[in-house]
Amino acid sequence: MVSAANALGCGGPSAPRAPSYTGMGNQALLAGFMEEFRKTQAESCKQDVEELKRAGLPDKPAKKRSTSQQTNAVTLTQEQRLRLANRYDPQSMTWEDYQAFIDDLCEIGILGEADKSCVNYGTSEDMVVIPLESAFRVNILEEGDPFYGVIGCSFSDCQGNALNWAEYRSKTEGYYGDGIWHKTKDAVLFGKIRDVMKAISY
Repeated sequence: MVSAANALGCGGPSAPRAPSYTGMGNQALLAGFMEEFRKTQAESCKQDVEELKRAGLPDKPAKKRSTSQQTNAVTLTQEQRLRLANRYDPQSMTWEDYQAFIDDLCEIGILGEADKSCVNYGTSEDMVVIPLESAFRVNILEEGDPFYGVIGCSFSDCQGNALNWAEYRSKTEGYYGDGIWHKTKDAVLFGKIRDVMKAISY
């Protein structure tokens, strides 16, 4: 007689199952998703590099950079600078501080409301937000850069030093098949954030 358990495969060896996040909460689901996303992104970037090599192009054409996407100079009035400096310490920010800081930059006119989605506003501090068109074609930093291997893409990686994080994120470049590395949209926006943070730092 075959028991119900054995008939259902519960009593003997079974094939390994895919990891389950059931009952683990939103943080575990997010962590699992981000891990899979990073693996997919890394594989896609690796394929891009292979395509560049097959096409006879260097995988890091460092000497050829676009000049078409220059960051607009950020200017603050003395009143704005003092107000922001009294509210924020760019080298010691919480996630809530950063969100409020972005709100203030929108109010001043440094950023627009539509820019928020590219600078990690309103997401988890552990989530990395980059424009979809740049998602699989980025080369964040090269070896030798002061921030290489030190800071990650999410806000939590900077451990409160938002100035260093903004500097890191401002260096993102993407290759779009024209032989030139271009500043990505989020890099331009983070460049503005970095410039404001430098202006209010003592």
